[in-house]
Amino acid sequence: MNTTSGKLRSVELNVISQHQINIPSAPSQSLPLNLPCQDLLDGRSEEYLRICFPLYKASMKGDWEAGKDILDKHKEVVRFSINTNFETALHVAVYKGNTLFVKNLVAFMENKDMELQNSSSNTALCLAAVAGHVEMAEILVNRNKTLLDIAGSEGKLPLYMATLSGKHDMVKYLYENSKRMTGNFWTHTSRGCVLLSCVEAGLFDVALQIVNDSPELAINSGECVLRLLAPQKYKGFVDEENQALKLLKVIWANIEKLPKPKIDDILRGPADEIKEDENQTAPEVEIPKDVTRKYSSRILFVAAKMGNVVFILELIRQHPERVLELNDNNQSIFHIAVSYRHDYIYSLMYEIGSVKDSIVNLEDVNGNNMLHLVGILRETTESNELVGGVGALLQMRQDLIWFQEVKRILPVSFQEKKNTAGLSPCELFNENHKVVASTAEEWVKKISSELMLVAVLIVTISFAASITFAGGYNQVTGLPMFYKRKSFGIFTEASRMSFMQATISIFVVLSIIISRYGRRDFMRSIPMKISLVIGSLSMSMMNMVVAYFCNSYLLIENKDEQVTTIIETVTWILSQWVSV
Repeated sequence: MNTTSGKLRSVELNVISQHQINIPSAPSQSLPLNLPCQDLLDGRSEEYLRICFPLYKASMKGDWEAGKDILDKHKEVVRFSINTNFETALHVAVYKGNTLFVKNLVAFMENKDMELQNSSSNTALCLAAVAGHVEMAEILVNRNKTLLDIAGSEGKLPLYMATLSGKHDMVKYLYENSKRMTGNFWTHTSRGCVLLSCVEAGLFDVALQIVNDSPELAINSGECVLRLLAPQKYKGFVDEENQALKLLKVIWANIEKLPKPKIDDILRGPADEIKEDENQTAPEVEIPKDVTRKYSSRILFVAAKMGNVVFILELIRQHPERVLELNDNNQSIFHIAVSYRHDYIYSLMYEIGSVKDSIVNLEDVNGNNMLHLVGILRETTESNELVGGVGALLQMRQDLIWFQEVKRILPVSFQEKKNTAGLSPCELFNENHKVVASTAEEWVKKISSELMLVAVLIVTISFAASITFAGGYNQVTGLPMFYKRKSFGIFTEASRMSFMQATISIFVVLSIIISRYGRRDFMRSIPMKISLVIGSLSMSMMNMVVAYFCNSYLLIENKDEQVTTIIETVTWILSQWVSV
């Protein structure tokens, strides 16, 4: 804020309206803005600095005492702009969430003062809706319900603005107080916009309530709702209380009442736009009749790509034959599931009976069968988080396991069949996983050398500890001085176990280093051996710690009872943990 010039920055209002599909906006109104009085902004800087600036500061901070002092002297200032965005004190206080200030401020205002808009057409309720200040909205609506029907920026009503911002509690409150969108101001288009915005924002309970209150929206906006529900990522089993699932069932139950050609059109989605030649200068280009239109947004295939198994199950429950639908690449939803490693969808293939055979034998336009698709890295499997370090090893292992799983379901003749590029599934897998395999191999060699260093160090220490005893040896018998004590037995046993476990780790690491780094090694041998080495070294270090505490106990036993008790307790706990 630049205080020297006496001009204040406006309260910023950012309404996020980015959609995954083309959601129509509510129709904009061409009504003139209901702006506050701007007399104090038009060159009267002395009064501005004396009245507006202190009121602005009080509104921002929620300092009602300071604000009241100004309003007691200048009651009319409640309807004046106090910054260059033509905002009143109510606009500023509402957006900042100063509840007490707003509660007291509205007592100084008439209803028409509360309906004033800023330069962006937003009333104070619009700002509260975007910010999600429910308590603030309650104060405003309880005083003046007309605010619910006054559109803000781009002709959006407060309820719609709240859905765009994803403010759940605010949306529920405004929906109930907007008579569930049954007022004269609400149109079919504006209600549909709110419904779609709720679905996109994940406000499924509100969306379900809207559909139940206005069943016609399930038909008129059902296709768009399906397109928003399809890409929802699957996050485990969904119970019957899940609001998204309930919404899907209601929408799909209404769509199923339509004629089959209409349902097919909905599931197929709109055709992709044909890109015009960059050198084409004609204003209009007639599309040749022989051009095959492509449909890349088929609803079932979008759900399969995202792993939304619940969505797929609901859509094919009454019509299992839909699993035979193919996309433009001659692939079924199971081919997509294989490509993106969605085992839940893939497992459905075991439940569709003899239809499975016709799906398994399918080849896409490039001659790839299901096993070929496993070898093609997708964006979900080649992210930066996985390529590098232990992630590369885990990805290599998971892809190999997935390759073996898909291989089981394919006929033997398809397992080595070549695609149009002349590559078998195995060759395609190896070709596309060169970088991942190389990265995994480098990491394994690096971690093996580090584990070897730790193991050798522990072996050295454990060996020295196993032949060097506290108190030395009895010069007459040649036995250790404390060999009769119980803690001495624990010490020797812990040292021996630490030495043996570290020694075993060395041999296992050597077997990793001399590995051939083949497919079977990445799938089972190497991950298992690395886990064994890490576990063995962890146990070895714990045994070494037990030996240390036992040795300390032998030296101070009967000298300091308190310290002795502490060491004895810690030693017992560690020994029990190691034994487990």
